[in-house]
Amino acid sequence: MFRHLGARLPYTNLLRQYEVRLTRVELQSRISTAMSRAAAAASRRLIDPLVPLTWEFAGFSQHGEDGILDYLCDHVLEPNRFFFEIGAADGIQNNTAWLAFARGYGGVWVDGDPALRTLDSPSRE
Repeated sequence: MFRHLGARLPYTNLLRQYEVRLTRVELQSRISTAMSRAAAAASRRLIDPLVPLTWEFAGFSQHGEDGILDYLCDHVLEPNRFFFEIGAADGIQNNTAWLAFARGYGGVWVDGDPALRTLDSPSRE
């Protein structure tokens, strides 16, 4: 019995390594797409400090939160460059991904659905 199990383990490990690599490539692709979308949207906006709707652009977020956070973070006098987001989904499409990937902030993403933990799953290997 153990010999049979041992014969399958190398194959299983190879499949897992391949799966992890595919996940990383997919994440890199999604991040690159979001960064490109954000760069295009951010360059077109004309910011009026009195009109918050002009602050918006969306790269990672769904409704322009990237631009709002970007604008507000530029105006914080002593930023600590840390965020904490509850309901962060998969770590790519949320309100603080812009801060993490584009601005170099650190932080914590929390979500109750274990199926959405795509970013931390490969790093646990």
